[in-house]
Amino acid sequence: MDEVVIERLLRRDTIERRFEELFTTQISGKDIIGTEKSNKEGEKLFNSLKNDIRKKEIEIYQLNETIKMKDKMIENVNNELLELTIEDNMLNQKYLELKKEHDTLVERWLKRVQDQADHLNVSNIDIGKDN
Repeated sequence: MDEVVIERLLRRDTIERRFEELFTTQISGKDIIGTEKSNKEGEKLFNSLKNDIRKKEIEIYQLNETIKMKDKMIENVNNELLELTIEDNMLNQKYLELKKEHDTLVERWLKRVQDQADHLNVSNIDIGKDN
C-alpha cells in the first residue's frame, strides 16, 4: 500500500513539474525588455488588425448599400418589363382586332367588286342578245 501511495505521489510531482514548465516562466530583466517590445509589437499588430476590421466593415456597409441600390434598380426594371408586357398584350389585341376588321373590309370589297363584275357581265350578255 505504501508503494501505491509513493507511486501516486511521484506521478503527481511529475505532472506538477510538467505543468510548471508549460505555464510558468521566470522573468528576468532582459525578458521584461523583450516583453515590452513584444507588447509594443502586439499593440501595433492589434491596432493594425482593428483598422483592417474597420476598413472591412466600411467595405461591407458600402457593398450592402450597393446591393440595396441594385435591388431597387432590378425592381424598377421588373416594373418596366411588366408595364411593357401589358402594353404589348394590349397592342397585340388591338392588332388582331384591326386585322380582323381589315379582312372583313377586304372581303366585303371583293364581294362588291365581284357583284359589280357579275352585273356587268349580265348586262353585256343582255346587250349581246339584243344585237
